Amino acid sequence: LHTAYRRQRQMCIRDSCERVGDVRTVVFVLHGRTGSKESVRCFAKALAAVSAPHVLVAAFDHRNHGCRTVDAEQNGGAERGERHMREMFATLVGTAQDVSFLIDLLPSFLHANNIEQFGLAGISLGGHSTLVAASREARLSFVVSLIGCADYTALMCDRFNKTTQQLRADHPQLATAIAQLGADTVRALPTRSVLLIGASGDTLVPPRLNSAWVIAQRQHGTLITAITAHCSHHTVTNEMWHAAQQWITHHCK
Repeated sequence: LHTAYRRQRQMCIRDSCERVGDVRTVVFVLHGRTGSKESVRCFAKALAAVSAPHVLVAAFDHRNHGCRTVDAEQNGGAERGERHMREMFATLVGTAQDVSFLIDLLPSFLHANNIEQFGLAGISLGGHSTLVAASREARLSFVVSLIGCADYTALMCDRFNKTTQQLRADHPQLATAIAQLGADTVRALPTRSVLLIGASGDTLVPPRLNSAWVIAQRQHGTLITAITAHCSHHTVTNEMWHAAQQWITHHCK
């Protein structure tokens, strides 16, 4: 776990959980597929640098990534065939559950008794995990998904040129798991505020795949801000980083 925070005028970066004083807001940051917490270290540091001293930014490795790697081949993409569907889903759902686990236990490691809110930001695979966590974890006050997708079925159908009916017929157990564990469309999110940032030319995770989910959640009353940035491929530009940073700092108490 990387943690970043401001102490007086100095930035403090740690590779562990330790007593940090008066922490009232914790923001978790999740990296993308095949990356690690090192991939988002600069963003975490920059976010902490512009946040109030009581804000702690923490980054950790997805399951089967970074120091948690068991089989790196399972982090591959569509080139692995349709096994990619279940491999990536297992990783992103497991990491979303890890967020809840950290919310449970991180305050005791920090000796922090006054944490008032938790936030979450994720990129690509981290963006997928962020939206799953947002649909399950009521203690998340705000989340940001960069080039991520809430509708895993739509994402896999797009990636493998299938209809929803075909996917459900070909992978009935996975379809059941997605319905039970994926981002929710039936109920309003417990998370109060959501920012989606997509890339206009992204063919790996096209922003349009979030449209039905956004409409459904807005009908439930969820506050969702959706931005499509001008970008020709699946990446996060400086403009997108800056928009996410501004939005997060605005929501930090």
